[in-house]
Amino acid sequence: MFDESNYQEIFFYVVKTGMPFYAKEFKAFEQSDVYWNVSLVPIAVSGVVKYVVYTVSDVTDDVIRRKIVEEQKQNLEAIIENMSDSLFMVDKDYSIEALNSVAKCSATEYDILGLAGQLLMYDFEGNNIAFNNHPANKILNGDKLSCFRYSLQNSHCTYYLSLSGSPVYHDGSITKALICIRDITEQVINDKLISKQEEMKTSLKVQDEIFANASHELKTPLSVIYSANQIMDMYLNNSSFIDRNKLITYNNIIKQNCFRLTRLINNITDLTKCRSGYLDFIINNENIVDIVKNITLTVSEHFKSKGIRIEFYTDVEERTMACDADKIERIVLNLISNSIKFSKIKSTIVVSIHNKEDAVEIKVSDDGIGIDSKHIDCIFERYYQADKSISRKVEGSGIGLPLVKEFVELHNGHIFVESELGKGSTFIVELPVKIAENEVDLVYSSAVNKIDMIEIEFSDIYSLNN
Repeated sequence: MFDESNYQEIFFYVVKTGMPFYAKEFKAFEQSDVYWNVSLVPIAVSGVVKYVVYTVSDVTDDVIRRKIVEEQKQNLEAIIENMSDSLFMVDKDYSIEALNSVAKCSATEYDILGLAGQLLMYDFEGNNIAFNNHPANKILNGDKLSCFRYSLQNSHCTYYLSLSGSPVYHDGSITKALICIRDITEQVINDKLISKQEEMKTSLKVQDEIFANASHELKTPLSVIYSANQIMDMYLNNSSFIDRNKLITYNNIIKQNCFRLTRLINNITDLTKCRSGYLDFIINNENIVDIVKNITLTVSEHFKSKGIRIEFYTDVEERTMACDADKIERIVLNLISNSIKFSKIKSTIVVSIHNKEDAVEIKVSDDGIGIDSKHIDCIFERYYQADKSISRKVEGSGIGLPLVKEFVELHNGHIFVESELGKGSTFIVELPVKIAENEVDLVYSSAVNKIDMIEIEFSDIYSLNN
């Protein structure tokens, strides 16, 4: 060791032995951080050391810089080692190096990167991730990933993970991928539990609304039936002269409200079946133009005397597609019924069919009161009503449009509405045109049954039945 105290001793050693001496990065002064590199090199003449070249270079900056780097390296190693996430380095040959103890531990438990093919890899939308789309491949191809979420599955368990990573460059070329993986299994499971709890709360709230709506909707026709029955009973018991017209009027009131109860019960039952997957859905190849046209014209004829004008237009005479004819008829009936409810007296309802390349579009338009923009996104929700008050002007359970949406989606179609407050609404149903390979033999319902179906569907529009 070289220092000021033994300088003379070292000097005489160099002279005596002829051997050079080097001291690297020694602290020049005890009370200061100054570092030198020192060399003593003998120069011999005729085999005798005559001179000693003594050189000193100040390397303080280099020493301090190296110490800072070493301290930063130690800090970084401590951070990496104490991370709760797994840190890996993957090279072009998919050789994996675990950079911290968490990575080493997780790599021994299961194929956390999903590169060994031991587990099936899916994104959070449920799509299988092929090897060429593996996040490690993307990073090795130059992509930077942040919080890419995926799952690894086998027959026993599912792991949920979040991956971030960046490519590592050497001489301008990507040589490795630095990948950080966080196990979010517990978080995802907790989120699902919270989501289910929220769904349960929403479901309970919907049930309360169902009971409130159903109570009102059931009570109203029952009250009307009971009142009409009381009047008929009083009239039959206390009158010696039977007015046949009055009896017909009260009998029609009872019939209409029976239809109304039937409609409410049918809609609740069908909506429940849709939700549980038990609704009968019978597909045949039908001319959808005829289905829509016939039911529209039947409705138009049935209500001609009521001052309701219902028009039908089509830009194609025939379009055969796989559909459930009964559900298509109920879609059209429900949309016409909805349009009449919110239209003025003697309004015009227009039902039209528009042919597209691989779809059919059914439109039901009216010039009624329209829908406020704040309600448009909600009207297809189950049991939703823009006016929830008991004293609302238009009767309805809030089931019709959600049921229409269910029927449309059974056909893999879409329904949406265009509306302007005070100017009317247009409901648009778009159905994909496909041909069914296997058909079911069915007998169409008779015209009489269709009339009953129409009367049931329009039973809660009192303005048409009084």
